[in-house]
Amino acid sequence: MEVKTAPARILIVGPMPPPPSGTTTLLEYLVDILQSDPSVELHVVNTLGVRGKGLRGAMRFLRMIRSIHGFARRSDIVTLHCSTTGLHVMGPAMYLIARMTGKPLIVRKFAGDDVQTTLRGAGRWLAEYVLRHTDLYLAESKLLVDAARARGISRVEWYPNSRPIPAAAEEPDPDEGSCSRYVYIGRVNESKGMQVLAEASSRLPEGISIDVYGPWADDFPRNVFDGCPKIKYHGALQPEEIVPTFRMYDASLLPTHYRGEGYPGAILESFLAGLPVIVTRWRAIPEIVDENVGLFVEPKDAAGLADAMIRLHDDPAHFRRLRSNTRAQAEYFAADRWAGYFLDRCRALAVGSESRLR
Repeated sequence: MEVKTAPARILIVGPMPPPPSGTTTLLEYLVDILQSDPSVELHVVNTLGVRGKGLRGAMRFLRMIRSIHGFARRSDIVTLHCSTTGLHVMGPAMYLIARMTGKPLIVRKFAGDDVQTTLRGAGRWLAEYVLRHTDLYLAESKLLVDAARARGISRVEWYPNSRPIPAAAEEPDPDEGSCSRYVYIGRVNESKGMQVLAEASSRLPEGISIDVYGPWADDFPRNVFDGCPKIKYHGALQPEEIVPTFRMYDASLLPTHYRGEGYPGAILESFLAGLPVIVTRWRAIPEIVDENVGLFVEPKDAAGLADAMIRLHDDPAHFRRLRSNTRAQAEYFAADRWAGYFLDRCRALAVGSESRLR
């Protein structure tokens, strides 16, 4: 009897750029890597902008579902990549298509918020049903994996954010360098700790500066950094500009208390650029940051944030030790590594071998 070779016809359904964002860029990394593999036949359906109101929105959604169904019939496995708030919309449709076509379904959920705390009513029930009945649920953080298993969802695995690993930049002299130039790159709003950052800056001595990059939220006061001479705002960056910009600085800051925080891309990009981080001890962040690459502060603690910045500034040897460990941390979250993991799971499910997932 001829042995069936591991198939690699994969349907990916999820948001793709433009515009670039945390989720669209992350999915684009995976798609680019899989498309470069000659053993993979990839079908991609972009869900960005499909949801809309009224008859026109409904017709656009139905056309997309019809397209997904057609691709599913020609694929060996169906995969959905979406946020928590999109899971109750796309999840049921993808579950029905997978069952109608007899194909396994993988659901990969972006971000660190849980359906049980983010969604309500029928939306929460639908999203939870999909997670319980999918063939494999890929969760961004170990915190979400543990929460799912506590609710009896056994077919769940950890699938973290990842980033392409660029060629290593010239390594700094391990015996030289001090920390005085700090940077924040991300959305500029209250939940990312920008008000706390402003308060912390007033406690800093001369010689320390903070530069801020990112889109400014419409509901966040434009004068928050007024009277903060140590902070300069430089506007938003394109995705390809982020790592080179990080490399201009000594350490990065992320004083977040955002309730949906998973594995912030800014942390991984900081590591790629060789920057240690000062972050809040918040939700899943301690899963990717430890004392070898960064310092922790408590959420909304401006004094603690300032103290951590001063500590790195005043202790160059400790700063250099943290900096020397960042490359290894970044390589663990390499996009190639996790795309290979994803492909292995797709192949294992497509040939019906659950034992290969264990």
